[in-house]
Amino acid sequence: TLTLEQKVGQLFIVRPDALDLTLSQETIDDPRADGVTQVTDAMRETLQAYPVGGICQFGKNITDPEQLAQFNADLQAASRTPLFIAVDEEGGAVARLANKDTFDLPRYESAAAVGVEGVDAACAMGQTIGAYLKEYGFNMDFAPDADVNTNPDNPIIGTRAFSSDAATAAEMAAAAADGLRTSGILPTLKHF
Repeated sequence: TLTLEQKVGQLFIVRPDALDLTLSQETIDDPRADGVTQVTDAMRETLQAYPVGGICQFGKNITDPEQLAQFNADLQAASRTPLFIAVDEEGGAVARLANKDTFDLPRYESAAAVGVEGVDAACAMGQTIGAYLKEYGFNMDFAPDADVNTNPDNPIIGTRAFSSDAATAAEMAAAAADGLRTSGILPTLKHF
């Protein structure tokens, strides 16, 4: 029953900052700039006018557990169509919630360290991360990282990958994804 415009909108997952039409694109994209941390009436109007499919929270949009839970709940309430509410929470270096000192959450050294422990550990990591994401109103995680650490000079992936062996990395990523799913979180295998 969605209009064509609404169907197209469902293809987009945006930063919450993009709902504040007073912000410049530079400010929206700048990870060091202040981020939007609560829903305003203007943002509600934008979400009604441009019904996107989801929101991805970044570090600059997250201050503490209470703020985040309320923000995500308010975003869902402001949308006529249920939103995907996502975050990058891989564990290790990329963990928007667990690496913030205002949250008391389990921290993982890296996916590579978990990969050494085996598939049960990767699944357990997914379940743990999924459980706390669900608690804060998320339903999608831009994780796990399914890359293979094949280039030791690549500073972007490195220990974010479960392994330097393709078959092992695939097995671990699948186990972490299963753990997220069992906690009610949609996994997103990346990078693609």
